[in-house]
Amino acid sequence: MDVRRVTQLRLDYGEDQPLCWDAPAGRHVDRHVAPVPLADPKAETLRVLRAPLEFPPLEQAVVPGDRVALAVGPRVPQVECVLAAVWEVLSGRGVRPEDVMVLQARVGTQRPQADLRLAFPRAVRRRVHVRTFDARRHSLETGTVTYLASTVGGERIYLARPLNDADVVIPITTMRFDPLLGYRGATSVLYPWLSTEDAVRRLRGQGHPELSPTDGRPLRDLVEEVGWLLGVQFAVQVVPAGRGGVAGVFAGAPDAVQRRALDALQEFWFVRRERRAATVLVSVDTPPQTQTWADVAAAAWLGRQLVQRGGRIVVLSALSAEPEGTFGILQKAEEPHDVLPALRKDPPTDVIEVTQLVDAVRWARVYLLSRCEPDLVDDLFLVPLESPEEVRRLLEQSTSTLCVDAAPFAFGRVERS
Repeated sequence: MDVRRVTQLRLDYGEDQPLCWDAPAGRHVDRHVAPVPLADPKAETLRVLRAPLEFPPLEQAVVPGDRVALAVGPRVPQVECVLAAVWEVLSGRGVRPEDVMVLQARVGTQRPQADLRLAFPRAVRRRVHVRTFDARRHSLETGTVTYLASTVGGERIYLARPLNDADVVIPITTMRFDPLLGYRGATSVLYPWLSTEDAVRRLRGQGHPELSPTDGRPLRDLVEEVGWLLGVQFAVQVVPAGRGGVAGVFAGAPDAVQRRALDALQEFWFVRRERRAATVLVSVDTPPQTQTWADVAAAAWLGRQLVQRGGRIVVLSALSAEPEGTFGILQKAEEPHDVLPALRKDPPTDVIEVTQLVDAVRWARVYLLSRCEPDLVDDLFLVPLESPEEVRRLLEQSTSTLCVDAAPFAFGRVERS
């Protein structure tokens, strides 16, 4: 991640006005800056679809009459632009809108993205099939999932019926760090989130903070094996930028896409430090209506990786949403660690996010600037901040400050604690 030593801050966090701060004389802030968004994500997507990695152009991979399933991962930046480019290529090859299924995975308590039909021209919107698939509501009994194959380890894999019925499956995902997988690969949307409730339940966990993202993980191997069993030959992967934008788009053979996207992810979003800071300032800079408590938890957890024990983590957001899922249970707890035994016994779908927040508040003092009521923030063991001026006062008191833009996308590692 690009590091700059600055004496002035201008930091976006979803509000109309950024946070501005001038450091006192003789002081500075180490700022890790998010990559600049592409000016035209659709044009870049078209370019990589026509000149993909280690695979012929997409237009040569389909023929008229093919049933095409577009498996869309959660919260893909500028997904409408990516889908519009994919459709332009497919339609140019004679694929009918009736033969296209957009299958959007819903992960945990995250809200689905906006109506993905809007990515298609008005004349064909009603003819394209668009569904949101929540694995928690699907099982063999519902008939909406079917058997794919067994893994080398003997595990029977079931996937959403439209994936098994399709002639061509194209995953469209975000390359980003993941506490369980290390990073989300090119086919990571397929399993378990487009499988069954049982698959989701079996693969819940609390992450592996002791591992580096690229360390070997059996779960990631399983997810990649599912993509191979399904016969996925072409994938599209987006690397995020700041402010909800796209830093890069990669398309082609899944293995090649994953390698290139992972290289870009580590260049743009891996924060390496020699020592911890007294204060870590982290921002959630996506549009306010898309911000979630999971984003706040991820930002706070990044701060926990980089701040001194007992230090300060300051999260800037425009969050206004009520806590959902297990965050609501945390809100009613006497102490943050009270929820951990129940999470370990029967992990909910948002176990990772809640565990991240609990870990952060047990390590450091966590402050939150948001649109939420102060009492609600306090109930979640965070210190509410009601104005940017309160943030500036905290920064002026700090002996060493680190700032990370768009923190939910970043991964932090301190070489010497």
